[in-house]
Amino acid sequence: MSIINGLEKVKNSIQEVSEEFVNKSQDMIQISKINLEIASYENEVKEIYESIGIRVFENYKQNTPVNKEFGNECERIRQIKKNIKGKRKEILKIKRKKICKNCGNEIGKDVKFCNFCGSKQ
Repeated sequence: MSIINGLEKVKNSIQEVSEEFVNKSQDMIQISKINLEIASYENEVKEIYESIGIRVFENYKQNTPVNKEFGNECERIRQIKKNIKGKRKEILKIKRKKICKNCGNEIGKDVKFCNFCGSKQ
């Protein structure tokens, strides 16, 4: 009878471990779902922050007074955008390209008409 008792204990132990595993798996799934919801909320907040920042910068560009605290950051953004524009021009020069005045696509440096919109250059 001790072998049967031993096997019964092993069976019960396996069942307990299995149930614990299932419970922990369900907990992990629930935690993952909640973490996804949290990430979604955090992303929404980030988008709102970004939207506020864009509006402040757009006002700054139009010479609408902005809080002095934001003025320095807005000026820094303006300088960074100017630097980006310069770097993009460097790339175009290396590629021997230019930007179409009408549609904004990259075209050959020496073309007379844009091959995208047909506009005279």
